[in-house]
Amino acid sequence: MLEIRIPDEGRVDLIILLCGPVGAEKTSIAERLAERLEDALIISSERFKRRVYEGMLREVERRLGKQRYLVLDATFYKEPTGRG
Repeated sequence: MLEIRIPDEGRVDLIILLCGPVGAEKTSIAERLAERLEDALIISSERFKRRVYEGMLREVERRLGKQRYLVLDATFYKEPTGRG
């Protein structure tokens, strides 16, 4: 199980998780939120090639205490396995 470790000095007012299928406008919504929230950072699943959600959680941990708002933009998508 993945856990987020919040440092004692951590300062995050809000973590927003946007998730859904490809084409659901998650990135557009994340960008609009980041424009309106002071000191917001978008962490997108598209930045990670392997172990995507573990990578996103590591990035959240790294940014805790440095950003006021974290907006996670995550696509739930499985590559076809080729099995019919």
